[in-house]
Amino acid sequence: MMITQHARKRLKQRAIPDAMASLIINYGKEMYQKGGTYKYQLTKRDAKHLKQDLNRVLNHLDSLSDTYLIESEDGRIITVGHII
Repeated sequence: MMITQHARKRLKQRAIPDAMASLIINYGKEMYQKGGTYKYQLTKRDAKHLKQDLNRVLNHLDSLSDTYLIESEDGRIITVGHII
């Protein structure tokens, strides 16, 4: 995900961490806007699903250490595994 300098400035001004932008895109509602842009909005319901997923990750964080994934040049995940 590329963030423009304008968006980076707004994230900083509004005390929104960069990582939150990815979460909003992944969990929020996508709405098409004029001019070919999309608005992503994180509703209370979306935030509830995000919290559930984050709790699952936190509960399994120890088992995720020494894991990896391989990504292609075009951004597709090819495989995942554990470092032995």
